[in-house]
Amino acid sequence: MWCWQPIPEGKDHYPETSSQSLELPHGFKLVAARVRGKKHKHEGSHCDDWFELGHSGAWGIIAVADGAGSRLFSRVGARMACEAAVRYLTSQLATHQLTAREQWTTETFARDEHYRFKSPDLEFTQQLLHDAMQIAYIAVEQAWHERDESKYYYKALGNRDLTINDLATTLLLVVHTTVTVDTVVYSLILSCQIGDGVAAAIYKNKPETSVLTELEQNNFSGETLFLTTSPNYLERDYLATKTFPFFSPLRALLVMTDGVADDYFPPPPEMLRLWGNLLLNGIITLTNLAPPAETEILARQDEYMALIERILPTGVVPTPLAMIEDYATLRQQSIPELITTPALIAAGIPAVILANGMTAAERLQLWLDTYQLRGSFDDRTLVVLYHDET
Repeated sequence: MWCWQPIPEGKDHYPETSSQSLELPHGFKLVAARVRGKKHKHEGSHCDDWFELGHSGAWGIIAVADGAGSRLFSRVGARMACEAAVRYLTSQLATHQLTAREQWTTETFARDEHYRFKSPDLEFTQQLLHDAMQIAYIAVEQAWHERDESKYYYKALGNRDLTINDLATTLLLVVHTTVTVDTVVYSLILSCQIGDGVAAAIYKNKPETSVLTELEQNNFSGETLFLTTSPNYLERDYLATKTFPFFSPLRALLVMTDGVADDYFPPPPEMLRLWGNLLLNGIITLTNLAPPAETEILARQDEYMALIERILPTGVVPTPLAMIEDYATLRQQSIPELITTPALIAAGIPAVILANGMTAAERLQLWLDTYQLRGSFDDRTLVVLYHDET
């Protein structure tokens, strides 16, 4: 039987869960949460994920990190990397503005043979992301030096010295702003990563996804690089190959560690299912909608809603969750069809899910901590950027 064991006492004792929301300019919002994975709960070990959110000038900033599961203090690296990167980007983006253009074309985003943008303002933004990666590494290195002579860490590691690889972590950074072109609001996004995790943008005007990260090791994240793997991965030429742009009207941006990404693999089609589940479980508020009277659908909600056994310190607690795939089957529609008509999703949100009075961030944390999938045991972190009129 799966059970819940507390996090062990000691240094670097971080909370096992956290959630946050943040208002951004132009009607965009951020909501984020992380939870300790099923395996870590059962073993009584730490959550190795971390996230940080930021807002500076016209920019939203996201960092997510996944500490190496085989490294006892990787959670320290994950936290220090996220905090340092977001702190740097917040300071540097405060006054950064994109160049005003009459037209934005594919040529605007052209790159040279070293993946440097030919447009100076875009290249400057890319370099800020690369600087943030390097500063994140320095923060992890500093955290190691602050601890490497402590007897606590020496004993915790079985009487050996702490190394920087004991703080190994991935890092995924994303920045977002908006550009108005002929009265239409476009989102400009740049992402940069070392290691696994996924950032995926869902277009506003079509039910399609653009993946802004590169999957490791044969398109699956079973093995990955870490921020501490090699100095070569901090070089600008390498980081430029791991930097991806997006420019289009945006419905949502989903940024996650592999604890969620592996549950929704492969990303291009599965990100729509993830987005649909966030909508149907009331995590993302659907505004300015007039949901049709779907009394027949709601009367059959037991066909797409289930009580899932959530593992808590007090025991197993049945928690209601709705499944977009089952809802789509009941409606005899595809998930992409529902995504393009969000009022139909709003019509099916079970009242019991909305009755708990939770905030969007609290609902996201609850959902991440509850949904079950065979073979899914890892920590889960998800950050969602979306417009208030999704």
